[in-house]
Amino acid sequence: MDSNLRREIILDNYQDPMNRGLIDDDTYIKINTNSESCIDNLDFMIKVVDNKIVDIRFDGEACVISTSASSIMNNLIIGKTVDEVLDIIKNYEAMINEEKYDEDNVTRLHMPGHKGRTFLGCESLDITEISGADSLYDAEGIIAESEANAANLFGSGCTLFSTEGSSQCIRAMMYLAILNERNRGEKRPVIAAVRNVHKAFVYAATLLDIDVICLRYFFELTDFSGETLFYGNYEFFSEMIESQDYMFDCPQNLKEEEMFLVPQWAKNKVVYQIFPSRFATTKNVPDNQWYKTPISHKDNLQGDIRGIINRLDHIKELGIDIIYMTPLFKSDSCHKYDTIDYYKIDESFGTNQDFKELVEKAHQMDIKIILDGVFNHTSPKFFAFQDIQKNEEKSKYLDWYFIEDFPLKFQWGTKPNFKTFAYFGGMPKLNVKNPEVADYFCEVGKYWIKNYDVDGWRLDVADEISHKFWKRFRQEIKSVKPDALIVGEIWHYAGDFLEGDEWDSVMNYPFYSAIQDFVAKGTITATQFIQRLDFLRGNLNNQVIPILLNLIDSHDTARFLHQCNENKSKQKLAASIQLLFPGMPMIYYGDEFGLTGAHDPDCRRGMLWKDDLQDKNMFEWYKSIIKIRKTFPCITEGKTIYSFTDDEKGIIILTKELENKKITMIFHGKDDETFISNYEGKNLLTNEQFLGTLGSFETVILES
Repeated sequence: MDSNLRREIILDNYQDPMNRGLIDDDTYIKINTNSESCIDNLDFMIKVVDNKIVDIRFDGEACVISTSASSIMNNLIIGKTVDEVLDIIKNYEAMINEEKYDEDNVTRLHMPGHKGRTFLGCESLDITEISGADSLYDAEGIIAESEANAANLFGSGCTLFSTEGSSQCIRAMMYLAILNERNRGEKRPVIAAVRNVHKAFVYAATLLDIDVICLRYFFELTDFSGETLFYGNYEFFSEMIESQDYMFDCPQNLKEEEMFLVPQWAKNKVVYQIFPSRFATTKNVPDNQWYKTPISHKDNLQGDIRGIINRLDHIKELGIDIIYMTPLFKSDSCHKYDTIDYYKIDESFGTNQDFKELVEKAHQMDIKIILDGVFNHTSPKFFAFQDIQKNEEKSKYLDWYFIEDFPLKFQWGTKPNFKTFAYFGGMPKLNVKNPEVADYFCEVGKYWIKNYDVDGWRLDVADEISHKFWKRFRQEIKSVKPDALIVGEIWHYAGDFLEGDEWDSVMNYPFYSAIQDFVAKGTITATQFIQRLDFLRGNLNNQVIPILLNLIDSHDTARFLHQCNENKSKQKLAASIQLLFPGMPMIYYGDEFGLTGAHDPDCRRGMLWKDDLQDKNMFEWYKSIIKIRKTFPCITEGKTIYSFTDDEKGIIILTKELENKKITMIFHGKDDETFISNYEGKNLLTNEQFLGTLGSFETVILES
């Protein structure tokens, strides 16, 4: 197979994987595959009928190869018997174990760094292809030894190798260059660059206020025998290139439209997520109804917008900067993710005027408001789908959805004959490729900004909608409010959507997964946790990092307190990491009072407003750590001047510096007492002297 074609197949299956998306169906066999040596963490659902695989689905966080392989393999085994699939697996295991196997029955997808047989023969020179070599993300052998040697060579505390070589190296070189220029007294450094430089260079030059001058250049190539050739303008020459016409050139300036600009007001702000029907109400709801546990999908506790208005003081006291609410628009459900009317607040919540008052009063308290936009699917009662039900093939809205045939089937327990969200007939999927559909939802997005002054949108299941639509949506929204915040929902790596022309930010579920594994489950080490966060920092544009929506739970997950078996010390540790790392930490309503709950819908219980149900200590702890975060900008904006992990003790130590102010943060991720030396002082969280002893799952913040 041609290498370009192979690459195209891999990328196509990564960007648009087949059979992606889990469903709520107990007839499926559920399997999790979690690699401790990389980011791969995938959930699979397999349905077997009469010894034949009739459907297989998957979702989770994984690299390009793992995602592509899952997509291809899943599609290949549908329709095969269990015995046939077992034969395929047996053959694959024989191949990777270098045993005899049927080569006609194996298709290999290779990427450097993934062990196994090679296509070209040169891959064996890659250290990760050497049998027995350790993992880059959990170095114990050759890589660990090399990192130690590098640390000794450069006199650093430790050295970590990165997979993102070009971007990381460019950022490091740019930083050193600007430091050198400043040390020589130059206020605005100038760097000579070549054409076709890595985009990380261009971004760094823009952010660091560096002037880039235009160059012409060529390559001089010398082989081991001493023979020299010159390469310029895509031709080889035997003589030194002297004419500019045969040289490559470098562009003079970065085009303004290529710059990645994000809302500056949102950087490192604290977000509060509200599930409106369960947060607060002005109606007379009995306690046994409001505090019902467990709670079901159908339990409407009659929360409303006026209830939120009445609780703005609580939100402000906590230290919140932004409120993000799940959908408010007209819908028959409790969750409102099946919208009937995008221009009308649901009657159960109040009126459009009530919402306008909420925005105005929040703004008076310096709190921003973010709406939840569901533009992937609608309710069957949405006007366009209603027209299709009535007029079928003659409907002028026929191309607004993906209809297979008539009559429409969307009863519970019946497979719909049209595309839906998660195979649920109550959520028919929109065809945003249709210009009319794109026009409609761009107008919806602008309407609430123009008429109600909302500050941005959180976009539901946004990775299921095309890049083309989001590029248009961004342009339309920014034309009305240039600093509106656009946050996408995606549960895996979102770099493809964060190139500066679609979303500003994303709900950071990789952060959620990492903190679950490190704190709640204890399945990864402190070093592995930091490496997983570094992966994001290394692969995303620097502009994105301060506005990543970092979460430890949400309306779509079990409460963190439930995930860690009601261990409040673990929740405090997780929240302290969340609140003391760069980004926009998102507090899910009730976490500040110790609200618990299992997976959806139980994670959406009524807010704890009765004093005897509230954990006041937890609330004061959240308040204090948010206050510390805001009092010391170096925590989120400063440079990391020291980073240390101790996996045996489960300790992470970070020292940040900004304008001669230093803060050291110590996180202890194990259920024991331990001691560290050389760290003493006043713990800002407790106002007590810290003498080196760390309790179970304790956080310490020291001012230097």
